Amino acid sequence: MVTSEQSFTSRLVDERWKQYLVLGLFLAVGYYLSLPLPPLRAIFYTLIGLSALGAILYKLVRQRSVDRVTWMWLGLGVLLYFLGDLTYNIYRFFLSTPRPFPSVADLFYLTSRIPLFIGLLRAAKTSLQRPNPFSLLDSFILATGMAMLWWTVLMAPEAYNSSITPIARFIGSAYPATDFLLLAGTVRLALASTKRAVYHYLLIGSVGALLVADVVYTILQLNNVYTVGTPLDIGWIIFYVLMGAAVLYPPLSEAPARPRTQAQERFWQRMRMVFLTGAALLLPITLVLSGLLRHGRADGVLVALGTVLILLVVVRLYRLMEANIELQKQLARAKSDVLFRNIVERGHSGVSMFQPDLVATYHSPHLYQLADISDTETDFTGIVHPDDLRRFRRFWQEILIPSDVIHMIEYRLRNPKGEWSDVESTVNNLMSDDWLHSIVVITRDITAQKEYERKLKRLAYTDPLTGLANRAALADDLAVCLAEAKKHGRLAGAMFLDLDNFGDINNTLGHTAGDSVLSQLAERISTQLYSGESMARFGGDEFVIVSPNLREPEDARLMHQRIAGLLERPFQLESYTLYVTASAGIALSDHASTSDHLLRNADLALHRAKSEGSCSMRVFTPSLLMEAERRHAMSEMLRDILYGNRGEETELELTFEPIVRLSDGIICGFEGTAVWQHPGFRNFDPDELNDIAGESNLLGELEMRTLRLTCETLSKWKPLLANLPVRASINISAASFTKPHFERVVYEILSSYHLSPACLAFEITEQTIIGHVTTAASTFEGLAEAGVHIVIDHFGRDFSSISHLQRIPHAAIKLDPTLTHPLYDLDNAAMVGGIVRLAHDLSRSVIADGIDSSSQAREIRDLNCDYGQGNYFGKPMTEAQMKLLIQRVGAKPHSPLGW
Repeated sequence: MVTSEQSFTSRLVDERWKQYLVLGLFLAVGYYLSLPLPPLRAIFYTLIGLSALGAILYKLVRQRSVDRVTWMWLGLGVLLYFLGDLTYNIYRFFLSTPRPFPSVADLFYLTSRIPLFIGLLRAAKTSLQRPNPFSLLDSFILATGMAMLWWTVLMAPEAYNSSITPIARFIGSAYPATDFLLLAGTVRLALASTKRAVYHYLLIGSVGALLVADVVYTILQLNNVYTVGTPLDIGWIIFYVLMGAAVLYPPLSEAPARPRTQAQERFWQRMRMVFLTGAALLLPITLVLSGLLRHGRADGVLVALGTVLILLVVVRLYRLMEANIELQKQLARAKSDVLFRNIVERGHSGVSMFQPDLVATYHSPHLYQLADISDTETDFTGIVHPDDLRRFRRFWQEILIPSDVIHMIEYRLRNPKGEWSDVESTVNNLMSDDWLHSIVVITRDITAQKEYERKLKRLAYTDPLTGLANRAALADDLAVCLAEAKKHGRLAGAMFLDLDNFGDINNTLGHTAGDSVLSQLAERISTQLYSGESMARFGGDEFVIVSPNLREPEDARLMHQRIAGLLERPFQLESYTLYVTASAGIALSDHASTSDHLLRNADLALHRAKSEGSCSMRVFTPSLLMEAERRHAMSEMLRDILYGNRGEETELELTFEPIVRLSDGIICGFEGTAVWQHPGFRNFDPDELNDIAGESNLLGELEMRTLRLTCETLSKWKPLLANLPVRASINISAASFTKPHFERVVYEILSSYHLSPACLAFEITEQTIIGHVTTAASTFEGLAEAGVHIVIDHFGRDFSSISHLQRIPHAAIKLDPTLTHPLYDLDNAAMVGGIVRLAHDLSRSVIADGIDSSSQAREIRDLNCDYGQGNYFGKPMTEAQMKLLIQRVGAKPHSPLGW
């Protein structure tokens, strides 16, 4: 809080310049009162000069103001002028001799004008409110016009006075010349658009009084009428007094001036035009005066000054024309700016205008709703998300390069709520545009759009049931895993995990129960993964676990043991407790260069593991890939064969296995099986050939080709089989009999070879019947009625299909070798005997498969089995071998023991 004592001291400091004026007035009165006493008069005059010097020294020592340098120059000028006065008084009062001309006093007087002129220019410069090129130009015009008058009236008489010495003429001309410098500085200070304070007027009055006094003094000297103590001396006194008052006036920072009003500005504009008009009129006035004074009709200096004045006026007019043009541009720009703002401020996007250093010059109202920014915000990057800042700065550097390209960037901004919003900015560098001269940024909120995109990405890369990464995201995880493993010199591994017999859960408990098991499995495993490992659902009940932290192949087995251990605990459903096992295939990056190869290898290992039984695990080896490639090549070749695109060297052939009536040993049929002996590959056994055909969706076509080959053989053997009840059997799968018009195709093939349906038997497994009971019953019922024999193959291997025998009329059954081999087991023999009796009660015949010895044949015969098949009666043989066997054995009865 400011005390009354402090307030009084402050007022006292601010009033020092007035107190100094009072002191100057007192000394001036003393000067004129002491005119009769010249020494006393000189003392008063000297005190006046010293007071001004003291005020300036006080200013420089006690007040560190912004115009310190200005007052150093002005103080130097006052000091030199004071030394000139002091030297003059010494000559007059102490040496009692007239002052010589020129003298040391003249040197002080003349040199004092130069620092005074520099000080005036600095005062004009530091007081400018804004740069105004016309002020300087106007000052030159006015100064040149007055210089012409100055030369003609004051300087030319001395310069052309031939009655004095050259040095005297030079000094006499130098006085008005240096005074003219002061006049130019004073005019410059007066015409400048300033933050004008009282001290400016005091300074102008001080120098102006000096100029008036010097001019009058020069004129009086030219006429030899000047005497000391006249009213003219008051001009030099005023110079000292007003200079001291000006230096003591409070600085601009302490006493700022009020800005000009419009009326004041118009007044000064009119005054400036008056001055300029007067300066232009000085040219003819000076010419007239020069003629009257008879010393300048051919004055080169006057001609040069007149030429400069004319040129300055022309330049002034040209600049005025430019100013008018610029004013018109500014008016047009203002109208355009109003239109621009009206359009922008009604838009739904935030519009900003920046300079290259990212300092904003304009923000539309919508941007304040979009971003947390204020009018005082200078650092726009402060509201850019830290994670996007480097990319944003790099983008900004790119747009600073001039081009016609409109750049776009997506990033995050802090909104007024303090949250991060996704925005898109369209940026156009218009720094070269004369109107905008800015970088225009149009920003719109895309938070909803980005959130929708993120949601779509989550849906696209996330399994909706388990929440795990899905198959699409797995590729990215594998790529990262391979890169991390390679970076740290380790092995990456992918483990394919497939639940064993998962279809049984869906078929028995429903898909909801199956989904629950999958969800629990995903949660159980994913929460126990090691650092760096990830898990994805590949599809169905298949999962892939990826690890980048394997050091050797043995670590893959340890990973499987860890995952398999998590499945030992049961899975709890609403009313069930389930135990689930899984088979696994593991592949390592030492045999895979890409994520696709790694997945392929793991899948091959899984396929091999599942073929070995439940809860198995295999680690990929290159041999698995070689086998898969071989099977794929054979699959393609088989396709070409079946569709007639291969030569005879790869044709399919049949093998024949005899079927014997056990009661008398007569051959009553044979089973025809397709074989393929390719010269470039090892031979495929029938089961492997069927597997390849099944994997390639060619099994139905293979079976139809086997049917045609069998019928072709029967057609060729008609003479040989004329007296034998031989029937040809072939295996049929669901891939064949579920096709449309299967019965019609069978009849067409039989008809094409002129064969009776009774010579053909179809063997179908009980597993196939269970999976297609309705279709199998309707299809084979029609074939049986036409005379084709139906045999249920592999009876007793998996399920008991006795309940389905009634749905397939007259179907014989072929016992699976697993039932006929261990007949030494009394329980097993009793079971086979029971099946035979049941079949006979249903009027069905029974074929025992897998008979490999005479003892086994006797035991089967003793159980009243009808037919037998196996290595004991004949291994699969070629067409020629089978034909020879029929010719040798024929219809002759043979004892089974002597076969």
